[in-house]
Amino acid sequence: MRSLIAACLIVAAPALAQTEPGQALFLQGEGASAVLFGGLRMSGQQIACAGCHGADARGDAEGATVFPPIDWASLRRGDRAGGPYDRAAFAAALRDGLAPDGRRLVDAMPRYEITDDAIDGLVRFLQGIDADQRRGVGPRSIHISARAGGDALRGLSLAVDRFNRDGGAFGRSLTMGPRETSLLDEEDLGRILDLRLERAGIKPVLRAELYPSPARADTHPRTLRAYFHGLVLGQALIECGRDVTRHCIEDHARKLRLSMFLDLP
Repeated sequence: MRSLIAACLIVAAPALAQTEPGQALFLQGEGASAVLFGGLRMSGQQIACAGCHGADARGDAEGATVFPPIDWASLRRGDRAGGPYDRAAFAAALRDGLAPDGRRLVDAMPRYEITDDAIDGLVRFLQGIDADQRRGVGPRSIHISARAGGDALRGLSLAVDRFNRDGGAFGRSLTMGPRETSLLDEEDLGRILDLRLERAGIKPVLRAELYPSPARADTHPRTLRAYFHGLVLGQALIECGRDVTRHCIEDHARKLRLSMFLDLP
């Protein structure tokens, strides 16, 4: 079990620019400390909720150990093992490791030293996480965005057109519009993918057969890079299937082989 905790500890949450305290607590463990196995003290940053339960709070697994979903709708389910949670029961689980029915939670569950305000912020975040993870996802379309009027917008638009011409994914096409209502922005895709390119020493020189002939003369680096981002996004959507969340897209985008999209030596 201790090796399992070690695996959770090394999961790095994405860098956050401006976030609510509940989100920073969930993703990065900010605002809390924790005790494991009755005495092993750690900072919250070492054992954030997202490290074991997933950045979308929908649960995860490590071998035979299953980490349950902890979005608020799942916590409130009447058929949940140990009973449904309310705010008081959730605080008892975090602080004392107790389920609503009084049973003791597994030792792998940290016992957090956390204020009432921090718990309230975490509850608010978990109440809204499902909607946030699915923002821009509709029954027939998935909405993404890029900064208007730039080379990145052109490149991403070309990839969107190709994705839609190829039939989309699971009955959904890609549409573009305001960031406020989008699942992902071109800057988000860059944050996920550009570090992989940099570490691999790869420039996004795309295979000619993947780059639309009418735009082949447009070789601006930002256009090519954004087009590459869009190709990876499309494949990640296919990998996620019907159950699309932002976390699923980001997770697959980090794992897909870059050589699928790049003209490598």
